[in-house]
Amino acid sequence: MNTPRGTFDAVPLEALFPDAGVADLDRIRRSEHEIDGVHVSGKPPLWQWFPQHVTFPGRARAGTPEVLLAEVSLYDEGADWLEASLDVE
Repeated sequence: MNTPRGTFDAVPLEALFPDAGVADLDRIRRSEHEIDGVHVSGKPPLWQWFPQHVTFPGRARAGTPEVLLAEVSLYDEGADWLEASLDVE
């Protein structure tokens, strides 16, 4: 299955987090603003989402599949780079 990816504006938050309230979704949006604000100029974060992982049968536990993630480039000088990633499971 292809993994949807793009800018945060394309992320279907309500579909990925169907039980989330308005305050929860607002908190995710505020977090996105902070994450997108630290990227290296010219390299915006690439958000990926996994709609096939939204319905989880049973209680959450370690190893729950990720639903949303972003890798943010903090430093990039050719062969030397630093990235941070945010995974929402």
